[in-house]
Amino acid sequence: MARFKELEGEFRVAPFPQKVHVIVSTDIHRSFKKRNHYMLASQEPTATSGACTVTNPDHTHIWLFLPFTAVPPTIVHESYHIIAHTLRQNGVGNDDEEVWAYHLDETFVQVTQILATARKKGKNGIRKKS
Repeated sequence: MARFKELEGEFRVAPFPQKVHVIVSTDIHRSFKKRNHYMLASQEPTATSGACTVTNPDHTHIWLFLPFTAVPPTIVHESYHIIAHTLRQNGVGNDDEEVWAYHLDETFVQVTQILATARKKGKNGIRKKS
């Protein structure tokens, strides 16, 4: 059986207060279950989920669960969920396209950097969490 590994990185979607936790894992379902007491119950990943974005009841934290093998289309898809949640919680309307586009770009870059760090550390003995 493959050894369970995960790495967590964090950032904020400036200037908003929500903290984004990016969990890169060999088993996103196991990583989710370790943290599900913080999250909304209706957001559990399905058996076929390749990635998952969830929030907590007071909307102050967002968790993104990604596999080490995540590809750019998955990253941008999940980044959109992060931005949609954050901007709507902070009163930014759907019609403000430039704000959405800017934050989507910045979030994609942040997530990609965390994923790259996780992959690098994974090759060199990533920090394990049990």
